[in-house]
Amino acid sequence: VERDANGSPQFAVGTHMNISAMKRIEAQSNFYLERQLLISRVATTLNYTNDFPQAVNTALQLIGEFENISRIYIFEDNLQEGTTSNTFEWCNLGINPEMDNLQTFPYEFIPSWNPLLNEKGLIRADNIEEQLPDDIVEVLAPQNIKSIIVLPIEYSYKNRIGFIGFDQCGTSRIWSDSEEELLRSCAGLLSNAFKRNFSERLLYMSRLHYESLVESQRECILRLDMDGRLTFANKAFLAAIGMKDIKEEKHVFLDFICVEERTDFNKEMDSLQLGKTSTYFENRLLSTAGEKWYGWDASYLSIGKTETYEIQLVGRDITQQKEDYLHLENAKLKAQKASEMKSMFLSKISHELRTPLNSIIGYSDLLERTVKETKSMSYISSLVSSSRKLKVLIDDLLDFTKIESNKHKPNLSEFGIRELFQDLLKSFEVVIPIGVKLKSE
Repeated sequence: VERDANGSPQFAVGTHMNISAMKRIEAQSNFYLERQLLISRVATTLNYTNDFPQAVNTALQLIGEFENISRIYIFEDNLQEGTTSNTFEWCNLGINPEMDNLQTFPYEFIPSWNPLLNEKGLIRADNIEEQLPDDIVEVLAPQNIKSIIVLPIEYSYKNRIGFIGFDQCGTSRIWSDSEEELLRSCAGLLSNAFKRNFSERLLYMSRLHYESLVESQRECILRLDMDGRLTFANKAFLAAIGMKDIKEEKHVFLDFICVEERTDFNKEMDSLQLGKTSTYFENRLLSTAGEKWYGWDASYLSIGKTETYEIQLVGRDITQQKEDYLHLENAKLKAQKASEMKSMFLSKISHELRTPLNSIIGYSDLLERTVKETKSMSYISSLVSSSRKLKVLIDDLLDFTKIESNKHKPNLSEFGIRELFQDLLKSFEVVIPIGVKLKSE
C-alpha cells in the first residue's frame, strides 16, 4: 500500500495464487487424522476398561456417529446350535432397534450368509436388492436396510466368534474403499477385544472351578510365601483355626503349630528351598478343638513365568490315626508281656512237675526190677510207660515256650508206631469197665 505525505493510501500492489490443491491436501490430511483419532479412541475405549459391555457400546457409538451410519450391531454365534444372536446394537436418531427380534436366529434361514462371509471375509452391498442373494434380502429388507457392510469378528484366523454389521437404512449408500478400510480396522479392534474378553472369561471360569474344587476339599490347603506367610488358605483350614479369612494381614504359619514342632517345620521348609521338590511331615496344629495332629504334603511351586515361588501344603487330620496307633502299640506291648508271662509260667510249672515225676519214674523202674508177679508186673509196666509219656508232654511244654521265643531246635528220632499204640492201650486198661477189652491191629 502506497501512501502520500499525509498518510493517506494512494494505491495498493498485490499478488495472488491458486491454493485449491493445498486446501484439498489439508482437508484430506485432516480427514485421515480424524480417522486415526477415531481408531485411537476406539482402541483406548476397548483396551482400558473393566466394563466390557459398556466399552463395546461406546465404541459402536463412536464409529456410528463418525460415519453417520444408521445402525451398527454385533452378532455372536452358537456353533453347536447353528444360531446367532444380536448382543450389541447402536442406532442413530430415528432408527428403530432390532436387537430383541434377532435372538438365537437360525443360520438355516439365510443359507447364503456364511459362505459369503467366510469365503470373501466381507459382505458389502450398496444396494442389497441388486447385489445380495434373495434369502438375505428377505431378512434385511423388512428392517428397511438399503446398504450394508458386514465383517467377521474372529478369535483366530478363520475361527469366527460372530460378525459386526453396518447398516444404512431408508436410502442407499455407496460405500467408499476408505470407509470399508476404516470399518475393517474397527472390526479388527473389536475382534481383539472379544478375543481378550473370551480368554478372560475362560480364565475366570477356570479360576472359579479351581477355587470351588479347593474349597470343597476336607483337607487343609495352604500357600506360603518364602517367608512362611500365608498367601492362601481354604475353608477347611480357616475353620480348623477359627478364622474367616487371611486377607487383612498375612499370618505366619508357625504361629498355628505347637512350639515343640516349629524347629522341625523350619528344617522341612529349608529342604524345599535347597532343592527338594516335595516332602512330608507331621505336626500338631493349634486348632479350635485343641491340639490336633496333621500330616502335611509340601510342594515347592513356581508362580507362572515369574521368578516368584511359593510352598503349597495339603494337610489331613491324622489325630485319630495317631490315637489308633498308640492303642495298637499299647495292645501289642500288653500281648507281648502276657506271652512272656505265659512262657515263664509254663517253664516254671514244667520244672516243678518234672521233679516229682522223676521220682515216680525212678520208683516205677525200681518196682519193675523187683516185682516178679506177672499181674503186678503188667501194672507196673503201664505205670512206667505212662510216666515216661507224661515226661514227654512236659518236655513238649518246654519246647512250646522255646518256639515262642525262637529258641527251639527240632530233635528228630525214630519210633515204632505199633509199640506206641500198644502203650496207649495199656494206659487205658485200668480205667475201662470190667469185661471190655481193647486191642490194636
